[in-house]
Amino acid sequence: MLKEMILAHRGLWDIQEEMNTRQALFLAIEKGFGLETDLRKDNKGEIIISHDNIKKGESRLYLSELLEFYKQLNSTSWLALNIKEDGLGAEIRELILENNIKNYFLFDMTIPDLLLINKLNLNAFARKSIYEDPSLQRDLCDGLWIDCFKGEILKAIEIESLAMIHKNIAFVSPELHGFNEDELWNIIKGLAVKSSNVMICTDLPYKANYYFHE
Repeated sequence: MLKEMILAHRGLWDIQEEMNTRQALFLAIEKGFGLETDLRKDNKGEIIISHDNIKKGESRLYLSELLEFYKQLNSTSWLALNIKEDGLGAEIRELILENNIKNYFLFDMTIPDLLLINKLNLNAFARKSIYEDPSLQRDLCDGLWIDCFKGEILKAIEIESLAMIHKNIAFVSPELHGFNEDELWNIIKGLAVKSSNVMICTDLPYKANYYFHE
């Protein structure tokens, strides 16, 4: 697995307060990691990086700034953009085209928003979990985002089958939900040897980079 396909969850940070900050996100890109982050609009209607609604007076990082920095570094790392609010598609498309971003995908949008994003020809991933069946969204999406809210791990044969069906596949590492990552990482490592379309979103990007390259 290439370093650029290891998605640093909300950047490279040491304490949770640093998550999704300018420093954490820019550092992940500088170090060559992929990146997972969250998008919504501020009270002026501009797209910002934030998991939750931003409070008055809080500092903010605009998506335009992040993509400009990405472009300046000539980065090819993958960007996983978590859609926290409907109606962002047209503005995201404009920024994606302006900065010539190729390796990206949007995910977690509502179904009506996914239909609009599909019409805009933006890359989107469907989500698979114990709560969600992505099979009906296959024609609308470019890949699959696999989450494990309760620490459940798909069998290796099922994962290999999904990787054959979908153009790209990204896993949420179990430690994001408080579970041990070893079992899933072992399965992913075997899959990554056979396929180049595998990504992982993790709070442990340095550990993952070592593990998947040892």
